[in-house]
Amino acid sequence: MSVKKETILLLMSGGVDSSVSALLLKDMYNIIGVTMKIPNSTAHINAQKIAEQLSIRHITVESEKLFTEQVIDKYINSRKLGLTPNPCADCNKALKFGAVPKIAEEMLGLPELRIATGHYAGIVSDSGHRYICRGSDSVKDQSYFLCDLPSIVVQKLLFPLGKMSKREVRDMASEAKLEAADRPESMDMCFDVQNEILNEPGNIVGTDGTILGRHKGISNYTIGQRKGLGIAAKEPLFVLGINKAKNIIIAGTKNEAFKKKVSAANTNNLTNKPPDYMLSILLYGKTRSRGEPSPCKATEINKDNFSVEFEEPQLAPTPGQRLVCYNEQGIMLLSGVIL
Repeated sequence: MSVKKETILLLMSGGVDSSVSALLLKDMYNIIGVTMKIPNSTAHINAQKIAEQLSIRHITVESEKLFTEQVIDKYINSRKLGLTPNPCADCNKALKFGAVPKIAEEMLGLPELRIATGHYAGIVSDSGHRYICRGSDSVKDQSYFLCDLPSIVVQKLLFPLGKMSKREVRDMASEAKLEAADRPESMDMCFDVQNEILNEPGNIVGTDGTILGRHKGISNYTIGQRKGLGIAAKEPLFVLGINKAKNIIIAGTKNEAFKKKVSAANTNNLTNKPPDYMLSILLYGKTRSRGEPSPCKATEINKDNFSVEFEEPQLAPTPGQRLVCYNEQGIMLLSGVIL
């Protein structure tokens, strides 16, 4: 007598990562591939081809309007304010792990399904509580972009690529002759709105207020940026601040760009412990997606905001990006939007 397999949703992009995830899971679960349809993308078509090749069911969720409202419009508005938003983190929370699975469940008439993806991240369990952790491939680790997910969602996630390297995934796809085996990765955002967010030119000033040059509109710059300032100086200058009200860019030296204390809003406590727990342990924080986490201590925390102090100064923590804190084992405990 055969045992009925658990039905799970697999978020598919048509790329090699979600395709190999399907390959790894198809014998253990009844997989239903789900792809969100977004403006100017053929991901749903590519994913359907992979699903047919692997003989799994696939559905497309019409999410163009939601994506425009909750990702593209949010990005445009943030850039106009001089912030540097993280549209991947926004999309993961609002759509990929939020609205899209719910819509898919309604379409299928199957509520509360577990969700699998091709992210390079892991899941660990401690006393019955599940956490996101860093992927084994530290170069490809994508846990940073999952930091906004509420703990209730984390409890039902599957990341089959968590212990794999990109090379291993490519090799497995090639061996299985998957249509996506050699598909190149997209390193850019999946939408282009640069022409919609240009602002008025203004002054670039030093930390003492001295006018150093002119900028082309604040939405073209981000905190920590070095190239493209067009200023001749004795040493390289970095963007230290963006003042929307005065329409100025504040520039300074690399040393001036480093900060030890970083504060964040929209506290996301991913543990099942009270916030004060974070004040008593050593954390390892990241202020950008790339690079290794650095030791830090939480200095204050509440349901809305928290602050940490790093042992070593961090280069240009950028408002709008995420401050993500792990423990020594790479388990994600806390995150927020950098102020």
